[in-house]
Amino acid sequence: MTPLGWREERLRFEAMLAPTSPREFIAFCIVMVLLGQLPSLLGNLLGTRLANAVSIAGVVLLVLIWWFYDRRRARKHARTIAFQPCKQTPPAATGLILLLSPYDPRSADLKDPSTLRRLLDKIMTHPPEDLGEQDFAAINLFESNLRPQIKAVEFHSGSLRDVWLIASQTTANTRGSEDAAQLLEKYLRFKYPAQFKVHREGLSAPEWDYKCLWEIAEKVFRRSPYKEEVIVADVTGGTKMMSVALAMACIPPGRRMEYVYSERDSQGNPLPGGAIEPVVIDIDPILYGSRVEPLPAIDS
Repeated sequence: MTPLGWREERLRFEAMLAPTSPREFIAFCIVMVLLGQLPSLLGNLLGTRLANAVSIAGVVLLVLIWWFYDRRRARKHARTIAFQPCKQTPPAATGLILLLSPYDPRSADLKDPSTLRRLLDKIMTHPPEDLGEQDFAAINLFESNLRPQIKAVEFHSGSLRDVWLIASQTTANTRGSEDAAQLLEKYLRFKYPAQFKVHREGLSAPEWDYKCLWEIAEKVFRRSPYKEEVIVADVTGGTKMMSVALAMACIPPGRRMEYVYSERDSQGNPLPGGAIEPVVIDIDPILYGSRVEPLPAIDS
């Protein structure tokens, strides 16, 4: 056997003996203590020679038991690794968590900050019932960087009861997305009057503070009146750090994530008017080796 082969065998043997959970670690410690005390305990009862024979037989039995357990663990791990994701529609959401980055209309006509500010002020200062589609079209909302969030709400609108908008805070050196959250809230109240609640107060943090962002998402999951399975966390928007923080909050089993997939050009930019659809991100089979129920696949 080559040196590389010996190294692989050694690593495989070490992995077989290594506990992979707190429960396995505690059991391993208990077994080691018992094996250390077994010869002296049996020696007083059976004599030294018989006690040594029983101890050896016990060690062999434990090795066989652990070997069968390790094979079972390896087969389960192999099934987990063999999981192949496919594009699936997310489950109907009662609650939806959205991430927001600073508003970008993606229109050359609106690159002048004063022009955009004037149009935004008109929307912000009027109640939703006094606004029309033309007001939002004037700021290119439906082709802006808020399009994925709008599509996510549209997809879940039939079952939604609450939407949480997580934004980044504005600092002396960084432009935040609290204005974008206010704009999206205004549109959702216009488009879906009294259909669901929109929350944004107290849901902002510095864009780099992943711990604070994680805590915000965790509070949403823990304090909402719904089971965690009916809340979907959309990781499409926001900064990369915000997406990481929200994904961290979705690690516990049963929590759901989605990403709004859109067709893109060769430079990676979303195609105007291109297909756009939410896609479920199911990490339970990877982390825990099981899934609750298969979700319907999206036709390609």
